Amino acid sequence: MRYIVVDYMHRVYKTMNCKPLSCAVNFNGEMLRVDTTIPNYTIKSIFNFSGRGSYPTVVCLEGGCPTRVNYFSSINPTGKKADGYKDGRGRLSGIMRDGMNLAIGCMQDGNVACAREIGYEADDYVYSVIMALKEVGVTDPIDVFTNDRDMLPLVDEQVSVYINNPRQFNEENSPKITGYFQVTPKSWDTYIYYASEYKGYDIPYNSVLLYKMIKGDKADNINCGIKGYGGVKFSSVIKRMREDGCAFESIFRYGLDFDKCIAPILKNYFNDDEIVSMKFIYNGINLMRVQTADGSSIVMPKMIDIGTLSKTLLRFNIHLT
Repeated sequence: MRYIVVDYMHRVYKTMNCKPLSCAVNFNGEMLRVDTTIPNYTIKSIFNFSGRGSYPTVVCLEGGCPTRVNYFSSINPTGKKADGYKDGRGRLSGIMRDGMNLAIGCMQDGNVACAREIGYEADDYVYSVIMALKEVGVTDPIDVFTNDRDMLPLVDEQVSVYINNPRQFNEENSPKITGYFQVTPKSWDTYIYYASEYKGYDIPYNSVLLYKMIKGDKADNINCGIKGYGGVKFSSVIKRMREDGCAFESIFRYGLDFDKCIAPILKNYFNDDEIVSMKFIYNGINLMRVQTADGSSIVMPKMIDIGTLSKTLLRFNIHLT
């Protein structure tokens, strides 16, 4: 048995370069032409990911997260105001929205669990589903399909992340999926070596969150946490951390309290102002309650309540209890 968790949007964007597909539908006696490009291509992919329907599958969708948009659009500790979280992302056209909704309806009719709610991004659901499965004692492999490297911190001995990549790879006894590289603890270094974003940076398993806290995220329009960290300087810090026996695999993960678990390690390598800047980024992407400069509190989305999640997935015969 395997559990499949799909970040749906990466498949939607892939259809933008596909040959358009459509069909004629009789609607109240009127023949209408319906664009079926997104349902055709995305549902086929998900069917393939799921072992042709053999594995329990959850499809995670964007619901829109205004709290995170507002958080990253505020003035960060470096004094620089961002233009807007994910402002560089293209807006979905009406045709794409209609295609997505049609695909979601088809998947739900086919008993596929689709998770979408206002206030949560797809990765909120990906994280929540994985944590819920672990919490109820699931020990079978969990595979995440995405094109988002923000999912890499989820990799462990149970969870693998299949990244959409021209270099195809899968470990023995794991699904072979055309166009995807399966990132596991064993294949981590190989993936990092080939990933263009990380060229010249030493990023051991599992330290992508550390990289993001320092470098920010251009794709999401998150400013860098600390300026001046090119490949040489960044890698020199990693070298020192390696020599000190830093347990990267257990420190830089989602769900940890920054002040209790991460800051005590960082203080050996960064000054107080740098750590404050890194905390700003971590709190935003880690889905935690955070304090603003004026002392007020922002409730960020976090792991979705397991009871709520269980009821949602039970309708699709995915049992968490």
